[in-house]
Amino acid sequence: MTTDRYDLKHDQLYTRLLEVLRTLPGIESRSDTVEDVAAYLCDAFFSPPHDFYPITKQDERDLLALWKKVHALRVNLAKMDGIVVVAVGIDRGCLPQLRKMEAVLERALERLRAPPGAPRKLRADTITIAAVNAFFWLTGAQPALRHSEGVAYGPFLDFLKAVFEACKITASAEAKFKAFQGKYPPPSPWW
Repeated sequence: MTTDRYDLKHDQLYTRLLEVLRTLPGIESRSDTVEDVAAYLCDAFFSPPHDFYPITKQDERDLLALWKKVHALRVNLAKMDGIVVVAVGIDRGCLPQLRKMEAVLERALERLRAPPGAPRKLRADTITIAAVNAFFWLTGAQPALRHSEGVAYGPFLDFLKAVFEACKITASAEAKFKAFQGKYPPPSPWW
């Protein structure tokens, strides 16, 4: 069973990643593949089982606030006197839709409760691996960190930070790349 992919050209993440990739220095010889690499990074971001933005406590609070506003509006409309309703120009026919919206928000809150504790950074790991591959493919350079007086820097770290920002990932790019290096050491030369 095949599923149709959505059109990445209209996706905001794809556009942000395309901007990041086009500013990467040293990709002149591979500039024709930038769009494919942006699509690859989008695919990594939306890969299962995390095919949606992870819900945060703030998202949960926003949903709850919206439910409270819809509930209050529905209750107040139901209480209004008929003359006030006519004067304001409100149609009470919207009450069933407001009730339906309340129910949808309640179900969303039940299903999408943020897990307790700090948000998991699994998506950051996936994007780090994809960014390593993308950087190597576009520049031909091995991703690495440089250090000066205990501070990490370098073109790959700048690239990874920009990719994290485009993906709205709040994890530390430096820490994620160091963890990646610990798990996947660079390949040894074959000669």
